[in-house]
Amino acid sequence: MKRRQFLRQTGSGLAMNLLAGACSDKAVSENEEPATGDNSSKQHAPQSSKQEFRPFESLIFPSNMPDFTDVGLEHVKIVYANEMWRQGVDMTEPDEIQVRAAAQKLVDIGTPICLDIEHWSLTGSEETVTANIARYIAVVDLMRDERPELDFGYYGTLPVRNYWAPVGNNGMDEWRKQNERLMQLADHVDVVFPSIYTFYENQDGWETYAKANIEQARMYNKPVYPFLWPEYHPSNAALAGTDVTGDYWSRQLEVCKNFADGLVIWGGWQRDWDDNAPWWQATIEFMSRLAGPTLVE
Repeated sequence: MKRRQFLRQTGSGLAMNLLAGACSDKAVSENEEPATGDNSSKQHAPQSSKQEFRPFESLIFPSNMPDFTDVGLEHVKIVYANEMWRQGVDMTEPDEIQVRAAAQKLVDIGTPICLDIEHWSLTGSEETVTANIARYIAVVDLMRDERPELDFGYYGTLPVRNYWAPVGNNGMDEWRKQNERLMQLADHVDVVFPSIYTFYENQDGWETYAKANIEQARMYNKPVYPFLWPEYHPSNAALAGTDVTGDYWSRQLEVCKNFADGLVIWGGWQRDWDDNAPWWQATIEFMSRLAGPTLVE
């Protein structure tokens, strides 16, 4: 699917929905760096990827984007919550009519489909989590009933994203238990899309957090395609809207290459495309190294 076609289909309201979801994600408990001596440099070693590495994009810059296939990036279609509920319908339960309609509109371009539902919490009481797991399963099963030839996964659900447990080396057992109780949901998806967005300038901390989240994702025995965003997460007000540096972005790409099965680059809402942005230049260099010297002149 062409990128401009994608933007026409989703619409600006849907892009805003994902940005709002990114802002509302509860990934960290407070906007401060871990205290000294928190073992933030401790590395959790995820299982290395055994599959062919697949880099994807789902960028939503409003105009002037290049043809990303020229550098080897495949497109991942995100189905946002706005596309899975009719206007005015209560979003507590799945909207079967609209989910089926959304599935029927999907175009098979040989890449997995990412479902983005962020209002059903997978943390909290056993009753809440069990009910929401059933809701997530119902949606993906409806999608698969309509489009059995497609592969599906959920953005940011498997595993529950956590920064401070691995970086602070505190609460790892509880976090692991949270993720283990999502095994039933994992059985109904084909791929997992963990979210490893950037909250702080601490690159070592980011790498510890990213590797640990990828390691947790490995327990589901599905291809792991983490979402990356070349901006700082808006929950950190001091850095919101700021691009990560080129060297920081290069490090993130390399971590995904070494420990995941691919990656998905998302971002661009209400931003101007810049061919010379450090993160994009780092992406071109990364893709060139992946494919060999003839891909990018």
